[in-house]
Amino acid sequence: MIGVFLRYTEGAYAIKRGNAVVEFFTNLPEQLDKAVLSRVQARFPIDGAANREDFLDQDHLWWRGIREVDERVVNLKDPKDYEYLSAQSKVSNLSQVETSEPEIKDDRLKAATEQLLNNKRKDEHDFFALFFDEVLKLYPSFSSRDIRNIQQAVNNRLNDFDMPEDWFEDAEIFFRKDYDVKVEMLKDLMRGNMKDLSFADLRWSEVVKYCNNLSLILNQDRSRRISDLAFEMECRREAERKLLGDSQNS
Repeated sequence: MIGVFLRYTEGAYAIKRGNAVVEFFTNLPEQLDKAVLSRVQARFPIDGAANREDFLDQDHLWWRGIREVDERVVNLKDPKDYEYLSAQSKVSNLSQVETSEPEIKDDRLKAATEQLLNNKRKDEHDFFALFFDEVLKLYPSFSSRDIRNIQQAVNNRLNDFDMPEDWFEDAEIFFRKDYDVKVEMLKDLMRGNMKDLSFADLRWSEVVKYCNNLSLILNQDRSRRISDLAFEMECRREAERKLLGDSQNS
């Protein structure tokens, strides 16, 4: 990764190819080199089914092919209160997905945040600077590149809107207006896309999402070792019980 990816994308040998999307998929994100990881703007887990609707939809995607061949084969009754794939519907912007208050999952970072909120408010620039300082203390690999990734995510949220179709159908509505008028119209769309969120709310939402994924990746190796150790201790206890039972029987 270091010898090839970084060398030919950002190093002296890199060819400037313009904007491009590079995707990484791995089951071991904690083993990804930190220099490479810091250059990944968006990180998110690809989880499987998480609730009843997800399991119904996953099964539906499987058996609907069988039903198309012969409707008499798949003779189970459909649920009366759910339309298949409705929970997986497409969304036009990210604000439709995020309906709950963002919450930090890392216990240590959550405690540091609660302490910080005793003295600062989230509508102060200083709050974010002090929060990032706390993240750096817990995760030394956190850097200005991560800050840039968060900033880019906020920019994407602000501009995550579509122009109304009638603007394209009638040029008089938008395209033939003066430049300053068009700018104001686009600003109105941007503010409308924020809905009831303030800039501080939107920024905090992206900060929490990024830091949750950051801590998940960086804590993955620690969690795996703890799980292995817990399994080993359980095996030892079971072996001791079996040995004690065998000795009593004999």
